[in-house]
Amino acid sequence: MVRGRVMTTTPHATSPAFFDRLYGADLDPWGFASDPYELGRYQSMLENVPQGRFAAAFEPGCSIGVFTAQLAERCEHVLAVDISVVAVERCRERCADLRNVDVAVADLEPPPGRGFDLVVLSEVGYYSTRAALANTMDCVSDAVRPQGRVIALHWIGESSDHTISGDEVHETIGTALRTWRHSVARRVSDHSHVGYRLDVWDRHGG
Repeated sequence: MVRGRVMTTTPHATSPAFFDRLYGADLDPWGFASDPYELGRYQSMLENVPQGRFAAAFEPGCSIGVFTAQLAERCEHVLAVDISVVAVERCRERCADLRNVDVAVADLEPPPGRGFDLVVLSEVGYYSTRAALANTMDCVSDAVRPQGRVIALHWIGESSDHTISGDEVHETIGTALRTWRHSVARRVSDHSHVGYRLDVWDRHGG
């Protein structure tokens, strides 16, 4: 499916019910498990997840768990969450044999009192407002341990389902993490999908 063609209907695209309807109608509405573009995005993120470097990873907006399973091969533990109950069920099925993966229904913010070495924000930020995303990033910043990493990747096209653009998402994240080292900044073009933006920030050691 080409990104941007899922049109907003009631319930609103920021609600769990909206995504439950999408996943209920299509096992994989964005082709995460099969579309070469989506698989290429995952590979771009994995290039920034060195084997064995990160003990605890947090993946909000995990969807059906395609990237979750790939993260689990490189991290000691992965906490994957999504606001859609249907998506979480699919993710749990996909990761059922992976003992180092926990999957839960939750929003973008890390659970209180938990520390992470890696946070992956992929295709989730533009369902929020800039103010709400800034608040989320305050929580993310507090949850990432010294020498930890945040990876963000978002489509840079336009969709009626998005509250803010992919560029606005990354600008908001960058502002929140302005004291961190901005390790990677890439814009990847794709003729059929417009392309995406990939940024990586590393927290200084302490």
